[in-house]
Amino acid sequence: ALHFALPGEVALLAEVLHALGVVRIHFHHVHGHAPAVLSLPEALGVAYDWTLHDYTTICPQRVLATAEGGYCGEPDPAGCDACLARRPAPWAADITSWRSIFAASLAGAARRIVPTRDVAARVSRHFPALAFDVWPHPEPELALPPRAARVVLLGHLAPEKGFAVAVGCARDAAARGLPLAFRVIGSTGAPLPEARSAPIGATGGYDDADLAELLAREAPDAFLFPAQVPETWSYTLSVAL
Repeated sequence: ALHFALPGEVALLAEVLHALGVVRIHFHHVHGHAPAVLSLPEALGVAYDWTLHDYTTICPQRVLATAEGGYCGEPDPAGCDACLARRPAPWAADITSWRSIFAASLAGAARRIVPTRDVAARVSRHFPALAFDVWPHPEPELALPPRAARVVLLGHLAPEKGFAVAVGCARDAAARGLPLAFRVIGSTGAPLPEARSAPIGATGGYDDADLAELLAREAPDAFLFPAQVPETWSYTLSVAL
């Protein structure tokens, strides 16, 4: 692993990259770097590309957000400078200087890539002379498994109430790829296995007054009563019925 202190070692970095045979640079982000990082293509004498993953090129806050986390509304330069007075930019004192730095870098890029038309439209308002290529991020299709049937167990799941049986059922469902998910509404007499090894979880203890709401939230498809001893009376069976 090689580390370089910029801007002092830009020339050394370019020399190393040249020795490694680098023929093109692709900027994805410059957060945390010195402005000198933008001089690498010229120092190395190679073409370069930009992919904009956020709004750094037009906003030092990167996500067009206020200090409170809301949308800033993309105000005029005076509004942006008011924001920078409270949250200074790392490379420039005002928004015009900040955008000028990136305007020059973007202008020299062979390709300026953005993920959506919306990003292209927002950035183009500040760099109207530049063209942006919209390339959606490649994402694999998410193949969802069939909906798992939700099997609910009510009350404290102690050993005599079938803790081992319930965990065994969950492990078996995982091993055979069965579309089952087990949920204990209540506490357990021992720690449950990790979710990766068995599809079973628990809500923890509850007040009786909250049970109806918990059941509505869990929306069970079936109830399981794996008790291993004769029951005298089961209040949770009454609830399930």
